[in-house]
Amino acid sequence: MLWPLPFPILFNFLPRLPEVNGAIIGVSLLLGLVIGVTEEVLWRGVYVRLFPDSMWLNTVYPNIMFGMWHVAPQSVRPSAVPGGAVAFVLYALILGLSYAYYARKTGSIRWCTVSHCVHDAFGLGAFVYAAWLI
Repeated sequence: MLWPLPFPILFNFLPRLPEVNGAIIGVSLLLGLVIGVTEEVLWRGVYVRLFPDSMWLNTVYPNIMFGMWHVAPQSVRPSAVPGGAVAFVLYALILGLSYAYYARKTGSIRWCTVSHCVHDAFGLGAFVYAAWLI
């Protein structure tokens, strides 16, 4: 569950560190917590619990939908990373598959949720979703 963490640190947090203030940190932490918990409960927790014996219903289907879920924010504010929206959605799909594998293997979303929250907080979502703080 640690492999995803260097990406937001290297590509979002460190490059934007000179622009970061207390409000950006606070809102990014809040967004990371809310988004990480809700997405893990919705896209992993529900499906792993309801369909423990079906790889299609507890892993493949919800992760295709998790990837598609990440198309919506790209239509409002496209990703500035190389590859743009396509890279963002593919990364979300790979991230989701790794979380699903772990949740399926352990029967728990606990560490997936922690990793997701930390990952999203380091992504400094406040720069995107709370531009009024800047």
